[in-house]
Amino acid sequence: MHISAEHQYAAFVNGTFAALGQYTDLPQSKVYQTHDISPAAAPGENQLWVRVYYQGTDSLTWQAGRAGLLFAIEEGGAVVCASGAQTLCAPAPAYDSLGVARLTTQLGFSFTYHQQREWPAPVPHSALCCAVPAPRTGSLKPRAIPHLILRAPAAAAVQSQGVFFSGPPGRTPGDACQYAALAYREREALFCRAGRPALPDACGLSFEAAEGDGVYLLLDLGEPLCGLLTLELDLPAGTRVDVAFGEHLEDLRVRSGIDGRSFCAVYYAAAGRRSFTHWFKRLGARYLQLYIHARRGTVHYAGLRPVEYPVDPRPQLACGDRLHTAVFNAAKATLHNCMHEHFEDCPWREQALYAMDSRLQMLCAYYAFGEYRLARESIRLLGRSLRPDGLLELCSPGKDRVTIPSFTLAWPCQLADYVLFSGDVAFGEEMLPTALRIAQAALGRVAASGLVPAYTQPGCWNFYEWSPGLDGGEIHRTAPFPARFDAPLSAFLILALQSISRLCGWLGKPDAAAGLDAAADRLGAALEAFWNESSGCYAAYLSPGGSRTHYAQLTQALILCSGACPAPRRSGLARRLLQGEGLSPLTLSSCFFRYEALLAEDGLAPAVFDEIARRWGGMLLNGARTFWETERGAEDFHRAGSLCHGWSAIPIYFYFAYGLGIRPTQPGFSAYVVAPAHTGVSFPSGSVLTPGGLLSIP
Repeated sequence: MHISAEHQYAAFVNGTFAALGQYTDLPQSKVYQTHDISPAAAPGENQLWVRVYYQGTDSLTWQAGRAGLLFAIEEGGAVVCASGAQTLCAPAPAYDSLGVARLTTQLGFSFTYHQQREWPAPVPHSALCCAVPAPRTGSLKPRAIPHLILRAPAAAAVQSQGVFFSGPPGRTPGDACQYAALAYREREALFCRAGRPALPDACGLSFEAAEGDGVYLLLDLGEPLCGLLTLELDLPAGTRVDVAFGEHLEDLRVRSGIDGRSFCAVYYAAAGRRSFTHWFKRLGARYLQLYIHARRGTVHYAGLRPVEYPVDPRPQLACGDRLHTAVFNAAKATLHNCMHEHFEDCPWREQALYAMDSRLQMLCAYYAFGEYRLARESIRLLGRSLRPDGLLELCSPGKDRVTIPSFTLAWPCQLADYVLFSGDVAFGEEMLPTALRIAQAALGRVAASGLVPAYTQPGCWNFYEWSPGLDGGEIHRTAPFPARFDAPLSAFLILALQSISRLCGWLGKPDAAAGLDAAADRLGAALEAFWNESSGCYAAYLSPGGSRTHYAQLTQALILCSGACPAPRRSGLARRLLQGEGLSPLTLSSCFFRYEALLAEDGLAPAVFDEIARRWGGMLLNGARTFWETERGAEDFHRAGSLCHGWSAIPIYFYFAYGLGIRPTQPGFSAYVVAPAHTGVSFPSGSVLTPGGLLSIP
């Protein structure tokens, strides 16, 4: 079966699940998937059902194209069935299509499902109508990355249980669960059995309560997972079950209602033992909490079916330090949990593809998994979101009113990284025009002095990282931003120009980069305007009147990485960056630049690896299974901090590139160095999966 849908699909043959997984593409550039559905087929007549979910509005993870489905069934090289005017269709009656709460602005909508409304089998033709053919515009290409792996349902241990009393109706189901009154009950009293229950349970976990509006179960999946919500319940007909999901238990329950976000799905049961899987949206969670609006019933299973991107297990790294080994393993789990149809910032709250975040994730994935396909298609997806003003959409394939200019400048860097590690010069050539348009648009804004102004128009968020003073202020501004010049933006532009110049060299197109090196040099020279001799560091901002403000570690790190710092002061500035005194600190999102700057100086590698042990090891000592968005954990971002965040996998890169010491110097590892830094940590052996095969050290 060849199939493409807007937005998501699940296919069933003769009532048996057969396929799912629409690539998260753009409406003007659709992707089709190919599945072998023969295991579910039988000789003679077969029935194909395809259930399609259409979001209908833009978010950071989808653009609203035209609702539709395209498929063809092929047997023995011939098409035996295809979508068209004869295809029968109808709205799916079991799902509510209106009035459904949003999970988040990034993820789109949750769902409400009524199992009693499911179609009977066979479905009467009177319930169906013929599909409306629609002209197809844009390209249609085959899926370029592997299909995701759908695992068996994950085990879920009952962490707590009791009865609940509903509070006033909440704005969302998530709020209703967040503020319901919970009353703990002993397992023996509620379940009439001893021991800590776990699901799935062959006999079923039966409960009976004499009070309350229903029974709650708090379930622990053991580790952060990303997968499809699956239930198997035996409840009275019409029983409502609210399923809250998340990563946090700081509120002594699953945190489900946060500033209008609703991490909750609603399910209405049919009578008897029924199974249900929501096929259309992956949920990121470690914990689920069921609010069952009934005093008796049986739970056979509630949890997630993990969905994973297939990775190669061959790359290995041996480390002589137990803490760094634990950090490495948790970083790999973090990274893998943020890889699906593209790289994601986090599986719980957003599942969004950002250029800055994904650049760091890709560098880790090249080493940890030898993964190049997902990187290539993520870069392509971002590149196709280029706007007429030379800026990328904030996320792709999403669409939003806001974008981050500094993230656009990370895209040429990740493109050059990809060509260097993969050796895929053909893709570099394909994407080069996009990189050049980004550079030309950015250079067109540079003042005659060589200073780079902040973006003043609403819709441009001058964000650099989450530390105070660098977070860009108000995101959804309606008034122009005050005029100023930004040193971090200058440094990001220098790094982008240098990346494009290197790329052109590898492609044998030096003329395409004509003037870029000189432009980078002029930008670097202009950064002297930010230097404060008395404080011995660079300011982040310069007013039109010449006053310098805000001194941050990130600014020093970026200027060191860009090469703009004059040689006589490099060593002193690197040590000032190491000490950090008087400088706004870095969060995890930007430690990459700090460590790259410090590791370029002799003698500072042990301090870098000590800091990794302290900061990432500190998360492990605080119970982390995967690494957090920031070190504040769940309490950051108004209690919505992600506890599995892709950019926090960066120790992987430093372990391989500096601990083991292997780094490519020419595309595809056609030339490389093995030069371990003197880190104070032993990395006796390791292997990297290069385009030419497995490269083992020693």
